[in-house]
Amino acid sequence: MPLNFLSGFLLQVHFSTPSFDSFSTWNMYYGTMTIITRIQGDTVASYQFRSEQKRLWETTPVMLAFRPTEYKLVLSNYLVNAFLTKNFLPFKEIIKKLRSLPVTSLNDEGEVFQNTIYLEQLWYMNEGLADQAIDLIPKIELGLKKYGDKVNDARRQVLVSNIAIIQFDCMRFEECIDWSERVICFKTAHREDLKYACSILQLICHFQLGSLEILEGLSRSLRRKLDRHGRLYNYDKKLLYYVQKLFFCPDDLKPTRFYELIEYLEGISKLTSQTLCAEEIIRWAKRNIKGNPQ
Repeated sequence: MPLNFLSGFLLQVHFSTPSFDSFSTWNMYYGTMTIITRIQGDTVASYQFRSEQKRLWETTPVMLAFRPTEYKLVLSNYLVNAFLTKNFLPFKEIIKKLRSLPVTSLNDEGEVFQNTIYLEQLWYMNEGLADQAIDLIPKIELGLKKYGDKVNDARRQVLVSNIAIIQFDCMRFEECIDWSERVICFKTAHREDLKYACSILQLICHFQLGSLEILEGLSRSLRRKLDRHGRLYNYDKKLLYYVQKLFFCPDDLKPTRFYELIEYLEGISKLTSQTLCAEEIIRWAKRNIKGNPQ
């Protein structure tokens, strides 16, 4: 109720062309409308409001001079909103701008690093820029060492899990196993879903590398973990089920099992966005059955 009331009020203000006379009020208005429209699922409107907030800052030079840290946050959030609309055109320019802005402390520098490197990684992954994504890995490693705990645990975990996914998608299976292990060993519980996704990638990598003798034990261990953490349902349960069917079937049935896996992942991806690594696993499966009869 409070959100609906606030949303209705602000939308009324918006459509009646508000005449705020202060920078701070306009900034708050655009920021609030960005959040509300995003919660409501209107990513296009959310991006438009964020674009207006960015324009407000860039047409008020005095605020850029006195509040540069807030401006960096606006730019980072602008790219997040652009990402949600699948618009990657501004990424190169904004990332370059973020890195060119002066920093006031090591903390500020660490914040810029974790935001820009994450956005750059997202850009490469979603645009299929595999070489650039691989080239970015040493920079990520260097930054994580340099800034230490100035990079928050949740962002660190996402960066590392994305590297594992990139390695998998580039068919660098041994590297994927190593990076996945780093994710699985994270002590933080911020993103348990990433740990399970990387555990399944590990299984697939061992299968691809021919390490069949350890697959059964690893599969049982993962199933117990999922069960113990209350996550043995829906996507997790089904994905592990189809992967295990593929691992432990006769060779003449493998093409059929690959198609079943693809069919499941393509189907579930149409119903929900909560399908970690689905696109990468589909591409892997299709590469394996290329040229085989269904």
